[in-house]
Amino acid sequence: MIRKALSSRPVTLLVVALVALFGSPGSATVSANADESGSGEGNVAPQQAGEDGIEEEEVPPGLDQSVIKKVIDSHMPAIKYCYNKELRKNAGLSGTVVTRFTVGPKGKVTQAEVNRSTLNNKNVETCMIDEIKSWVFPEPNKGVEVLVNYPFKFRSSSSSG
Repeated sequence: MIRKALSSRPVTLLVVALVALFGSPGSATVSANADESGSGEGNVAPQQAGEDGIEEEEVPPGLDQSVIKKVIDSHMPAIKYCYNKELRKNAGLSGTVVTRFTVGPKGKVTQAEVNRSTLNNKNVETCMIDEIKSWVFPEPNKGVEVLVNYPFKFRSSSSSG
């Protein structure tokens, strides 16, 4: 049972991958192998109460992290495409792109941006953000907005390290 005071203000939740505690539930590794033509083809591997004081069981506002991950995983082919397009031009392209996006009360992504990037490739980053803006999630519990920070890790077989 959860005791919770109700609020009339919208709630924004922040979903962050806790790598140290839970592995890497919010990241994906893209690895690529060049074929004889020199073009790369990447493989995606996800890394994995009422005001009256009466206690009552409530569904937490927002979206469960597993729901968010499931939707993101369903769109990994599009993210992989963004990376592979540039990988063909730069076989050593690797790094992490941390995206930040908002899921609105109706489940549509209302805003998306690159929070930070070590990939440093505007073409990949722009392609990813354009894709993310088209994603639709289940409607968040309690009709709140959900703020998501999600890292994508990219590494080609040609990358050193």
